[in-house]
Amino acid sequence: MAIDERSTAKGAPAAGGSGGGNGSAPPEQNVQAVRNTLKETIVELQKTTWPTPAEANRLTAVVIGVIVVLGVYMGLLDYLLSTLDRLLNLT
Repeated sequence: MAIDERSTAKGAPAAGGSGGGNGSAPPEQNVQAVRNTLKETIVELQKTTWPTPAEANRLTAVVIGVIVVLGVYMGLLDYLLSTLDRLLNLT
């Protein structure tokens, strides 16, 4: 409780407050902020080094291979543990 008293005592907004004295920013500032964000995003995407189609295909094959191997491993482990459970009447 002491934290709440100190934060409101120093002029900070109470929990759930808007943080601004007279509400939200004007719509023009919100639109400008969105435009700036989109421009910065486009600039960053242009700096990105994208993989070639051959690299993308190779990496996709690696991901699919790992998923298949992990699926088989987990399936075998489940089968072995289920069989062990039935043999030893653990459940």
